[in-house]
Amino acid sequence: MACYFLFIRLDRDSEIQVGKQGLRTFLRGFYVYVGRAKRGVMKRLQRHLRQKKRKHWHIDFLLEVGKVEGIVLFEGDEECFLATFLFQHPCVRYDVPGFGSSDCSCRSHLFYFGDTFSFDSFLPTLKVVPFLYRVIWRGEEGLHHPGIANGIVPETIVEHEKNGLSFL
Repeated sequence: MACYFLFIRLDRDSEIQVGKQGLRTFLRGFYVYVGRAKRGVMKRLQRHLRQKKRKHWHIDFLLEVGKVEGIVLFEGDEECFLATFLFQHPCVRYDVPGFGSSDCSCRSHLFYFGDTFSFDSFLPTLKVVPFLYRVIWRGEEGLHHPGIANGIVPETIVEHEKNGLSFL
């Protein structure tokens, strides 16, 4: 069991038909989506990264327009805890009500960070999350663990790596 954050960039304001939710407006900028896979998390993430797929989840509709810029993978089954963490994050401008949360009591599992989001500056804020995590993919660099641009590895990741991550 694992949870994950998808960091998604939209290059333009978009009207997107989100399944039964109907037409929704998404502003250009960065969104973070909280997801969970009971098993086969790598297959789930590969599916999210594929362009051609049958639309099943709310996130599938957004990913037709948006581009995944990064992924953080968390050990455990605390999807709603992670959604609450994002809801309370000081950089979140707003959540997208009902998005990705039809199977729980959370208000949303998608959060808008605005147009000036920095993946690199977000990573240190994860130190308060009480779960082991890995940055497993980032931007054009492809599959990438555990570092970020220029080979700089954030201290928060180093600390988690010392504890060992057996869930991958």
